[in-house]
Amino acid sequence: MNAWLAQRLSVLAGGVAGADVVEDPSSCYRLAIQRTLEMLDGDSEVATALQTLLRGLDNNASRLERLLLELLPKRDQWLKYLLNDVDESFRRVLESALERLVEESLADIASNLSQSFRAVVVPTLRHVAVHATDPGFAENFEAWRASDAALEPKAGMLGAWRALPELLLTQKGTWRKTLYKKHGF
Repeated sequence: MNAWLAQRLSVLAGGVAGADVVEDPSSCYRLAIQRTLEMLDGDSEVATALQTLLRGLDNNASRLERLLLELLPKRDQWLKYLLNDVDESFRRVLESALERLVEESLADIASNLSQSFRAVVVPTLRHVAVHATDPGFAENFEAWRASDAALEPKAGMLGAWRALPELLLTQKGTWRKTLYKKHGF
């Protein structure tokens, strides 16, 4: 279970939950393109941009898919130009997408935490925030000094969630067996 937890909690440590290195990313590209094209029916800026692209390609969705499949592996060549002049609305779209990704990852983690676990761990996190004596360790629990900190799957609570693997896991990703005075005990 600790391998599963460490993999899921990696998003809390600034990584991507469930991340793995793949030798051939083409299936990942296809999935990303498929999910992007599914947004066509929506009422978002992405849907509007996709509809404009499709009109320029005579509404040939398979051609758009092929072009995107050719572009993604070469993104290091064009992404810097796209992001060079990022306007405010594009920045908001990226931030919104990142927020959704974080909240989906947190919801996945939260769905695996029982109420009895939360009933024990939340007061423990608050205790550590107040009583930890090791500054390097204590800074990870700063969010728990606020009275409204909770394990809710909200991007604004990411700091509170990041404290969870710090409390439960060692730096090597194994279960922490002992808590010391420096940890607040």
